[in-house]
Amino acid sequence: MFRKVLAVTLALLLVFGLGLWGRAYAQGKFPDVSENHWAYKYITRMVEEGIIKGFPDGTFKPEATVTREQFATMIVLAKKLTLVSPATPTFKDVSRTRWSYKFVETAVKAGYVKGYPDGTFKPANPIKREELAALMIAVLGKTDEAKKFTKPVVFGNGVNEVDAWAAGVVTLAYRPDIQVLNFRPGRKIAPRDPATRAECAYSIYKGVISPPKRGGKVVVALEQEPDTLFSLSTSMLAASEILSMVEAGAVRRDPDGTLYPGEAVLNIPNFKDGTLKVYEENGEKKMKTTFYLRPGLKYN
Repeated sequence: MFRKVLAVTLALLLVFGLGLWGRAYAQGKFPDVSENHWAYKYITRMVEEGIIKGFPDGTFKPEATVTREQFATMIVLAKKLTLVSPATPTFKDVSRTRWSYKFVETAVKAGYVKGYPDGTFKPANPIKREELAALMIAVLGKTDEAKKFTKPVVFGNGVNEVDAWAAGVVTLAYRPDIQVLNFRPGRKIAPRDPATRAECAYSIYKGVISPPKRGGKVVVALEQEPDTLFSLSTSMLAASEILSMVEAGAVRRDPDGTLYPGEAVLNIPNFKDGTLKVYEENGEKKMKTTFYLRPGLKYN
């Protein structure tokens, strides 16, 4: 009996949080945000940092919407920017007497927010998820990079709902080394929906408090019996194990273990369409996997 070893060297983008989650937080801080809530640690950290507060009744209301001026305020607090108060308002609907004036103007000076063509900011309007993406991409200094995209490149439901102006910012917001926009249940992008307080906490945590960082190289060795090494089930299992540690741009993994293409790839290789093939060469079994990249992209 002999065993074949399949060694694969992957030059991947490693995605690890910079900060260690080692603080002890008071349990039950908010009755409507349990430890099982998907945004629990993001919300808790934002509250600890003084970026977001709860309501007088002791709740946090994670599903409540956030206005444009509220999110601008959160960002200014998260970045610890020095407040400015210019004599002349930038927007005609954000006067010097408005509570958010200094925060909005500070965000403008930092280059984070822009208004509408009519000279307004619409401070009381709920911030849409694609607007949230735009602001966070500006915070990260990647607005120019976002302008290179004419269509959104995201493997999620509702990609056709992304407005043309937001194609680049939404694409970058989901990129593995950025991750400032979450998917809603069912992998929904929901770009035009108002962002919730929980989602804003997530975005600020990922974009300002503990952003992902780039890593180097991973070497993966898979050892299996010859008759199972090249099976689809083994390939999927191996990919799942790899993706549980790192998220590559080519293939990703849902929490339930389902594999799906990343931003760069159009297909999941399978035997049916010939993108996954097993063949023999010099008496040895080999497997060929074919990925189709999106137009304009090159493999590196």
